[in-house]
Amino acid sequence: MKVLYTSALISNKYDDRKVEYQKSFFKLLNFFKKEDITIIECYSQNPDFLDEFGCDLFHSNTHLSKIKNKGVLEILALKKFLESKTDINFLFLKLTGRYELIDNDFINTINQNPGFDFYGKLVDNNTQVFTGCFAINGLVLLEFINHQDLDFMETNMINFEKLLFDFIKEKNTLYVNKINLIAPIFGVGNIDLQLI
Repeated sequence: MKVLYTSALISNKYDDRKVEYQKSFFKLLNFFKKEDITIIECYSQNPDFLDEFGCDLFHSNTHLSKIKNKGVLEILALKKFLESKTDINFLFLKLTGRYELIDNDFINTINQNPGFDFYGKLVDNNTQVFTGCFAINGLVLLEFINHQDLDFMETNMINFEKLLFDFIKEKNTLYVNKINLIAPIFGVGNIDLQLI
C-alpha cells in the first residue's frame, strides 16, 4: 500500500499549518516508510519544508483561485498525479495533510481484508464517505475521477464525499466503523474524528 498525502501550502496561517503538517507527517512514519509516501502539493511550486520530509514530492500546480469547491481542487491534484504514473494498479491510502492518524487500526483492517476496491467510513447518515482518509485501488480512483464533470461539480458545489460514495456503490467496498484521526480545523480547533 502506498500513501497519497495531500497538501495545500496556502499563505493563510502558514506557520500554524507548517507545524500541523510536520506533526501529521512524522506521526505517519510510525506506520509507513518514507519510500511508500508521496506528498501531493497542489499550491506551492517552490522548495519549502515539505522537501525536508525526504519522500516523493509531487507538485501538481492545480490550485486555481477561481475554483471555490475544494473537492474539485483535490480531484485535479489526484488526477494529475495518477496520470503521471505508469502503474497505479495497487492500493493507495489517501490522507489529507495535517490530519493525524492516532493508531494503525484502519491500516490493520485493510491489511487483514485484502481484495477490496475501497476501504473507508460512511458519514452523513450513510449518504457520503469520509474523504479525509480512505484507501482505494489506483485504477478505481482514476476511473472515478475520469467519470466526473468537474465544471458541474464546481457550479453546483457538489462535494467530493457524495460523488465518491455514489461511484463506489457498485464497487467491492469495505466500510469501517471508525477511523482514528485528529483533524485540525481552523476556527474550530482539533476535531477528534474517532467519533465519526
